[in-house]
Amino acid sequence: MNELMPKRLPEDIIGQAGGWQERVAEIFYHIVDVEVEDEETARLGRLFNILMLVSVCFSLLFFATYLIAGQKGLFAKPGDVWIKCVFALLFIPLAVFCFIQVKRGHVRSTFGLYICCLLYTSPSPRDRTRSRMPSSA
Repeated sequence: MNELMPKRLPEDIIGQAGGWQERVAEIFYHIVDVEVEDEETARLGRLFNILMLVSVCFSLLFFATYLIAGQKGLFAKPGDVWIKCVFALLFIPLAVFCFIQVKRGHVRSTFGLYICCLLYTSPSPRDRTRSRMPSSA
């Protein structure tokens, strides 16, 4: 680690917590910590790594929810459950790749990649509107 980044969690972040709470905070800080020269980029990297951890947790939660809902027959078509499960799991490799890249110091480029992937997979407002063409029946 370079001199700009603290090796231990700063006292102002953990406050007066001691014992296991301090150890958990240090481990978490070590996991999301980014080694870069600029402190602002380091903050952005830590925030982005927290976002990646939350993304993985939500993807696993959605996968489990879709799987359970599919087994209970809550989807109209049985094939829908597998499409939803696979789509939820596709974000995990992306989040892990982005997490690794940010830990290596590629914060801004990885941030751009992740945003592009999210925008690409997001539905367009046009996808939600119905056609205004009258039916020919």
